[in-house]
Amino acid sequence: MAILTSCGVHEDAVRLYIGTYTRESSEGIYTYCFDQNAGKWTLETLTRAANPSFLLPGPDGHTLFASNQNKTPEDGVERFSYDPETGALVHLDFVNTAQIGPCYVATNGSIVLAANYAGGSLDVFPLAADGSLQPCSQSFPGTACGPHPNQAASHVHCAVFTPDGKYALVTDFSADRLITFRIDGQRLEMIDDPYTPVRPGTGPRHIIFNAAGDRVYVIGELSGEVTVFVYADGRLETLQVIRCDDVDAQGSADIHFSPDEKFFYASNRLKNDGIAIFSVDADGLLTRVGYANTGLHPRHFALSPNGRYLLCACMDSNIVQVFERDAKTGLLSDTHNDIPASLPAFVLFP
Repeated sequence: MAILTSCGVHEDAVRLYIGTYTRESSEGIYTYCFDQNAGKWTLETLTRAANPSFLLPGPDGHTLFASNQNKTPEDGVERFSYDPETGALVHLDFVNTAQIGPCYVATNGSIVLAANYAGGSLDVFPLAADGSLQPCSQSFPGTACGPHPNQAASHVHCAVFTPDGKYALVTDFSADRLITFRIDGQRLEMIDDPYTPVRPGTGPRHIIFNAAGDRVYVIGELSGEVTVFVYADGRLETLQVIRCDDVDAQGSADIHFSPDEKFFYASNRLKNDGIAIFSVDADGLLTRVGYANTGLHPRHFALSPNGRYLLCACMDSNIVQVFERDAKTGLLSDTHNDIPASLPAFVLFP
């Protein structure tokens, strides 16, 4: 086990947070120091929280949001302050979601959005002038009409703000579509013709934008495909659909770019668990260049700020797996320097 003695010793050390499911031995959010040049790590602190399965840096650089995904009426969004020097988290406030199962949280500094998978809704929470969370002010239900058995009930999986600041995009998982909302102060309103369909049985899960803000990438959990869209002023046009899962596992999960956006990564679960690797051309199109097998159930992953390492939360293997990344080829190699964690769900470099 490689460890780093102190986060202040090396200039290449960065803070790392791991969110977990706490139904077994984990107790909440674990703070680490990670040397992004050597791949070494050390545990610093534990902050107790109930099933903090998704983590999000606050807009002020000193706060952190976490979803409490318990699948009970106690579900909600929790806000912490954090000290960039020590990594310590301190509870600030908490609000209940209107429905259960918050699995994704986003903020633009004015409102917070929570996507509820189990409850099948998108919830909106205003932020007060001091940054504190206010009770849910809007809740939009998803729709269940897809052909797959996992789409028999409504599920909303992800919500992101568009880089132009005008809109929010939401994955309506069980209806095989994206929904576009216009931002009106601290409220959301559906645009005219708000639905962008994806292939039936896709189960759209996560959304990311490129840095230029003109391409949108959506991973289909059920189809094992990535759909690439051209984006302009709230409108989406399909550009490409490409496979990331070759064995029809129906468990594709997370997507991220390398920091230089030359490569794109997608995790797949349930069979042949691993990360598909793509190169990205000048128009944003993807080409498959490799695959790296991981531990079981690679739910979420993140790249270190310098892009040298990819850390993958392998939930059912109870590890965060540390891969070194080749900047020229995009390919991944296992360092065998796993971070042990019970049911890790989220990896964050704030």
